[in-house]
Amino acid sequence: TTDIVRGYKIGKVVGIHEEYNIIYPQSGATVDGIVYEVTDEELKKIDDYEGDAYIRVSVTLVSNTRAWIYRDNPSSTYQSHIIKTDSWWF
Repeated sequence: TTDIVRGYKIGKVVGIHEEYNIIYPQSGATVDGIVYEVTDEELKKIDDYEGDAYIRVSVTLVSNTRAWIYRDNPSSTYQSHIIKTDSWWF
């Protein structure tokens, strides 16, 4: 199912060999996405996969659905590698 989260914007984490999408808080912004239903076991695996650059937070989507999202981790050493831009095209 597609949905929208308010108050976040898409950016990039730029690494040595790759770039990854990341969302970060931005007043007035929105991010379109897809909602997946996962088990607790799957959620633990996703937590392990996402690593230090991301944190999982609970949000209410535009549809009034509660969901987990992975956003930038403010205490991560990757903060200096996040590109925040007004352009949606990277």
